[in-house]
Formats: sequence, structure tokens, C-alpha cells
Amino acid sequence: DGQPRGDADYLDDLVEKAKTLLGVDHLAYVLFDKGFWSQAEFKTLVEQGETPVTPGKQFKTIRTALAAIPNRDWIRVKCNERVAERSVTFDNGLTLRLIVWKKLGQKVVRDAQGKPKHDSHGKTRYRAAPILYTYITNISVEEMDADQVVALYTGNAGASRISLSRWITSSSGAV
Repeated sequence: DGQPRGDADYLDDLVEKAKTLLGVDHLAYVLFDKGFWSQAEFKTLVEQGETPVTPGKQFKTIRTALAAIPNRDWIRVKCNERVAERSVTFDNGLTLRLIVWKKLGQKVVRDAQGKPKHDSHGKTRYRAAPILYTYITNISVEEMDADQVVALYTGNAGASRISLSRWITSSSGAV
């Protein structure tokens, strides 16, 4: 149609190319970043039997699910770290598992116009505040605990990972 394609438009192509190059019918897990975020692509992957794991973008469906988590559902995993889970249903009817990891972090202090505030030395001011990391997947609770899904995505699971787009591009040219 002549329109430029974004990363999300290439996700299915990348997955198919990886399966072909690896000689497999299914990948164990399809890990990708927020640039590939597309409800339609998630549905396609799940319908093809794939297992996506990606950070959740702060779109309305995710914000609504986050707002619905009561304080009692946050489970302490470490000092200043909590985890909660929900399912989230997208506009296309696909329901996936939402894992939310909350850590105490630093946020920039902003003025009424949204500009960062500075101290008397000109340094940006920060305050302690919870930071939310969200992950979307169809991995069941029975298959992996929340911390295992997070470790899988962040590369702390002890498994080797490859950058799919970089590997495919360097192995056989661009998709």
C-alpha cells in the first residue's frame, strides 16, 4: 500500500524467517521489545502456537488492568519489590497474562508544566517512587512463575538468547 512499515509490521515476518533458518516449526519463546507491540501480531503469534513475551506498553488496556490491582494482591518478592498478575483482554478478544513488577526507583520531579525541576546547583531533582515494569505473555502460571517469566525476558534465566532481528539481518539479509 506504499505506507512505511513499523517494527510491529515485521514481527510475523521475522518469526517465520527465524523458524525457516533454524529448521523448526515453532520457536520456544518469542521475546521482543515494545517497538514490536501490536495486538494483531500477538493474536497471530498465539494462533500459530507461538509463545510471545514482551513488555506491556502503557496503552488503555494495560493502564486499566494496572488500576484494577488492589493493594492486597501485590506480593513481596524482595525488599522494595512487589509483583502482581492479572489477565488482560485486548480489543481483538485475545486474553494474555499480565505480570507487573513494581520496584522502588527514582522519578524526576516536575513542575506544573511538566518540565524537570532543578536544585540550586542546576541538577535535576529526583524523588523515590514506584516504577512499574509490565510483561505480556501466554505462558501459563503452571509453566512459569512471574519471576521466571521476567528472568526469561531480561536474560537472567541462564538461557542463551539471540537478537532475532540482528541475527536474521546478518545471516541472510534484511527481511
